Amino acid sequence: MADVEFELVDVAEFARRMGVSRSTVFDWLARGRFTPGWHYLRVGKTLRFIWTLERLQTLTGDVPVEGEQGEEPQHSFRKSAINMEF
Repeated sequence: MADVEFELVDVAEFARRMGVSRSTVFDWLARGRFTPGWHYLRVGKTLRFIWTLERLQTLTGDVPVEGEQGEEPQHSFRKSAINMEF
C-alpha cells in the first residue's frame, strides 16, 4: 500500500480551497455528499476534512485523464475553483 500525503483541514479552510461558502459545505454534509471516515472525521463537535486529490475526485466524480506525451493530466472539475496548491 502506497503512502498517501494528506492534510486535515477545518470547515473554513475546506470551503476556501473548494471555492464555496461554509454554508455550502454544511449543506453538502447534511445532504450526505461526504462519507464519514473517508471525506471527513468528527470527534465530538470537531469536524476535519481529509484533503487529498483522491478524496476530491470522489466528490467531483472526476478521474484524471492522461494527456498527450509531455502534457499534464486533464481534469473535468474546475481547477480555478479548487485550489490544489497546498
